[in-house]
Amino acid sequence: MLQKTCNMKKISLAAFLCALSFFGTAQIDLTANPLGMLWGDFGLGADYCFNSSVSSELGLGFGGDSGTDDNSNEYSYKNLNISGVVKYYFSPTHGSDNFYSGGFVKYINRNYEHTDIVANNVIEYDQSRIGAGVLFGTKRASEGGFIFDFNFGVGKAFIDDTSFTGDDTIEVNEWPAIMFIGKLAIGYRLGVKSE
Repeated sequence: MLQKTCNMKKISLAAFLCALSFFGTAQIDLTANPLGMLWGDFGLGADYCFNSSVSSELGLGFGGDSGTDDNSNEYSYKNLNISGVVKYYFSPTHGSDNFYSGGFVKYINRNYEHTDIVANNVIEYDQSRIGAGVLFGTKRASEGGFIFDFNFGVGKAFIDDTSFTGDDTIEVNEWPAIMFIGKLAIGYRLGVKSE
C-alpha cells in the first residue's frame, strides 16, 4: 500500500510539473467583464491562444439580487451563464489580438422569485437556455500585457426550458429564440506564445 501511495505522489508531481511547464509557455488572457454589473451580472473569462490566429475562450457570468420592493414584498434573482467561444484573428500584431470573428455556444440559467406578503402568493420563474451563434470583436494587447476585449454576437437558442408558477392572472411573454453575447472586458495576458 505504501508503494502505491509513493507512486501516485510521483505521478501527480510529474503531471503537475508538465502542466506548469505547458501553461508557462502558453498565452492565456484572463479578463473581467464589468459591463454586466449594470444588470447585476459579473463575468470572468480565460482565453487560451493556440497560436497568434486562433484562440478559445471559456466565460463564466454570475449575479443575483434579493431584497424588498416598495410594497414590502420579497424578491430574489439569480443568474448564471457559461459560454465557450472560438476566435479567428485577422492580422494579429501582439500574439492573439486585433479584429476577430468566431462562434459561440452559451448556456444561461435564470431564476426569479417574488413573494407577495399581502396576497400570500409566491411567483417563481425559471429559465434554462442553450444556444449558439456568431460573433465579431476586437482585442487590443499592450506590450505590458494588459488586454482590452470587446465583442458582440447573435445566435439561436436550441433549447429553451421555461417554467412559471404562481399568479394565473399574469401574462407571461415567451422569449424569442434569439441569443446574444457581448463583452467589454479588461484583463491581463499570462505567458507568451512563441511563433
